[in-house]
Amino acid sequence: GWGEAVAGGFEPRAVPPSYAEDVLLAFLPSAKRQLSRTGIHFKRLRYWAPWFGPLVRKGAGSVEIRFDPRDMSFIWVLGPTGWERVHLYHRKAPFTLREHELASAELRAKAGTSVNEDDIHSLRDQTEEMIDAEARATRRARRRAEHARRSIEAKQSVFLSLEAAPLTLDFTSRQAPSKIREVEEW
Repeated sequence: GWGEAVAGGFEPRAVPPSYAEDVLLAFLPSAKRQLSRTGIHFKRLRYWAPWFGPLVRKGAGSVEIRFDPRDMSFIWVLGPTGWERVHLYHRKAPFTLREHELASAELRAKAGTSVNEDDIHSLRDQTEEMIDAEARATRRARRRAEHARRSIEAKQSVFLSLEAAPLTLDFTSRQAPSKIREVEEW
């Protein structure tokens, strides 16, 4: 293993933190999109960055993009200086590709033909409000909402934190605790 390799003469070298992002980008889905003066249109969403202007004037044409299906609020675009993170033209809270596809499909079923980005975001916001109302009403929904909130927090970092303390429960006493503690039920 590792100890044997180091003992055999292998010298590990320091790796810059930017390599973590490079590894992530290597495994994300990719696509090519046309760069226009209104930005990059991808999955009925419009992404824009100020550095697009000079590229459009020079006639850049198509660019390679990478996207994370867990968070469609931004994409990575291969620019002149490397991979750049580009956000939606109107910044929105993180949302998944699946949430976006479901909202688009529902709007297409209702409207028939044309669906725009604002309609999709509006429907997603309405859905989130309904979920929040349900979460306040039922225990199961509260647990789902808590799980979703934790998973969004966990995916903000490339590496997960290993510092979470283990949950310990006392099953010997059947009396109600003097203080109310929140415990996740399984």
